[in-house]
Amino acid sequence: IGKSGHPALKDKRVRKALMMAVNREGIRKNLIPGGADMAQMDAMCLRWQLGCDYTTKPPAYDPAAAKKLLAEAGFPNGFEIDITSTLPRVIPEAVAGDLRKIGVTAKVSKLNFPAYRKKQRQGKIQILVNQWASGGLPDVQSTVNFFHGKSPRNYYGDKAITGTLVTGEAQFEDAKRRAVYRTAFDRNNTEFYIMPITPNPPTFLHAKDLQIEGGETQTFGAVLYGLSWN
Repeated sequence: IGKSGHPALKDKRVRKALMMAVNREGIRKNLIPGGADMAQMDAMCLRWQLGCDYTTKPPAYDPAAAKKLLAEAGFPNGFEIDITSTLPRVIPEAVAGDLRKIGVTAKVSKLNFPAYRKKQRQGKIQILVNQWASGGLPDVQSTVNFFHGKSPRNYYGDKAITGTLVTGEAQFEDAKRRAVYRTAFDRNNTEFYIMPITPNPPTFLHAKDLQIEGGETQTFGAVLYGLSWN
């Protein structure tokens, strides 16, 4: 909807090109501890969550095709853009580096959380590279509402997605909830609004004498069990 004031981002071809430029697999395998052992995410939810369903995927990594799309959209020489993040610089800088390879000069603005929230409310975020704890939530309602509800966080203004909020919350059968929210997660992929870059598994550093038999992810984090010592 042009909320950020960057006209290029209103063009669907540009948003697709930006996503095609990001090497998600390279980031997952090389920059995320334990990432190589995790399956890649293809939507903003995990299928074990209540209400999660999708039939689409983000665009495949293809820098050459991304350059062509930018040219078709009227940006053969790219443009300048700002990446906002509260994360350590490694991931947003990796994204910025990938974008520079297709001619998009991306600058990373690393902010503390209050400054990020202020910038978000003011509608000044152009690209956000941040962490979202979807894997710790038992239901997808929070994810859809967070990004597409009636708040300053909604940079998309997509009525097809906002319509799923009321309908989804009125359903108590999981199969029906998945059918409703499928629209939201598919449109995030096909309209190129939000792309999951990589899962971020919890990583534990421990002495070699400690044995951990297993664990599980729950709503408020990871729980270990079967601890023993050699």
